Amino acid sequence: MCSSDLAALRDTGINRLLLPAAIGGVEAPITDVMDVMERIAAVDGSAGWCAAIGAGSNVFAGYMRATGAATVFADPDQGNATMFAPLGRVISDHGRVALSGRWPFTSNCLHSAWVGLGALFHEADGADPVHRIVFVPRADLTIEDTWDVVGLRGTGSHHVAATEVPIEADR
Repeated sequence: MCSSDLAALRDTGINRLLLPAAIGGVEAPITDVMDVMERIAAVDGSAGWCAAIGAGSNVFAGYMRATGAATVFADPDQGNATMFAPLGRVISDHGRVALSGRWPFTSNCLHSAWVGLGALFHEADGADPVHRIVFVPRADLTIEDTWDVVGLRGTGSHHVAATEVPIEADR
């Protein structure tokens, strides 16, 4: 997607649709959101995909601690990205928490401020790991130029990687 497409999506308030009202969201019914996404995709598949990923990623604000949601979703008009597969590892060791891993096909990563990534959370006590979605600033990730396609090129579904990226427990 080009910058004018991104600006148009921001201007519509579409990224607020699934955010909690407490942080500037609309809390729209999912059926209404799907109708909006379908209309966008009918005109431009890449824009529809990015709109769905960007707004859809913001639904996680309702599942995070309030402090984390207020940080990650401070700009309610910003779309974000998520990649659910637990392909990373979060290691928690004496108060230090860090994320490492590599996630393929992270749609909308080029257009996001934050990226939610699936990871297995390992405690220092050796307990079985737990699957979590961890939000990190896009600037802390390496985006690999792997999305070389004919169709849906604008989705920017590149691979992303993290190497010992410090994370906050509330995100």
